[in-house]
Amino acid sequence: VSGCSEKGVYANTNATNGYGLYTDDRLYVGTSMDNGSITSFCINDGSTELEPGDLVCISGDYSASPLDPDNNIIVNIRKSDMDSADAVFGVVLHKVVYRSQVKRTMDGEPQQDRSFEYVDGDAQPGDYLRVTVFGPADVKVDPSDAYDAGERLTTGESGLARPVEIREFEGIQLAENVGTIGKALEQSDGSGYLKVFVNCR
Repeated sequence: VSGCSEKGVYANTNATNGYGLYTDDRLYVGTSMDNGSITSFCINDGSTELEPGDLVCISGDYSASPLDPDNNIIVNIRKSDMDSADAVFGVVLHKVVYRSQVKRTMDGEPQQDRSFEYVDGDAQPGDYLRVTVFGPADVKVDPSDAYDAGERLTTGESGLARPVEIREFEGIQLAENVGTIGKALEQSDGSGYLKVFVNCR
């Protein structure tokens, strides 16, 4: 369950020919789906703090996930800028912290319970955070710029989104060759945030 320390699903079985929980694909604890968006847990590998709505890019390398070090990774990210548009990864959703505690199973056996939990505040360098990598998200934009629904967006300065520039050349409209974060879902209202369908390319 998002935002709390309790499990949304608990499954346990001692049978060798059955499943406590079965899916026909693979479930990863490092990635989750929430309200139609796919999110990933990351670590702030940059030198500046990150807050919800910031665009982030891949900074290079990755770390083992404390939730499942053998099978999952944590992506190292930093605040995106115009020079890192091709490496854009997603949009900051919120800060999380890693928790580990020993609990008793239904059989009374000790079991280590690991989780990422939501916390208030900005993600400082070295902090964990949750990033929207696909689907609807609130993205920080320059409140003085105008945006139309359906407009393609890319990274600007200081983690803000900006429209992809369209230029005309010999009667042909050409979009600048730059990585995009997705398309605006609404017209801008001057609030400094814009609902965007994230689909980084």
